[in-house]
Amino acid sequence: MPIQPEPAGPVVKITASQFHFTPNRITLLKGQAVTLELTSDDVTHGFMIRQLKIDADIKPGKLTHINVTPDVTGTFKAICDHYCGFGHGDMRMTIVVQEPRSQSASAENLRNNELP
Repeated sequence: MPIQPEPAGPVVKITASQFHFTPNRITLLKGQAVTLELTSDDVTHGFMIRQLKIDADIKPGKLTHINVTPDVTGTFKAICDHYCGFGHGDMRMTIVVQEPRSQSASAENLRNNELP
């Protein structure tokens, strides 16, 4: 069994399925370490966000952990970069990286499946 890295902070679970990611949008904070926990429900998928230097394989039945600390703000698209079938070209996810905000806003984000 491969050794998984220690979580870098909050864990965001992302599931890949033909032909979408769930959730399809997350919000992260600039400078805050997080761990993306990726899994696939069906076939091997890719998870690439070039601007954030993320490129990983997502294999069915296995967990892939990516520790990331975003250092730029903006809206980025994650794509599946492994051909996974007819709808592959539409398989995208939005990642928004924002400047840190107040604690009350952080609690609201967690309720909405977004990091503070």
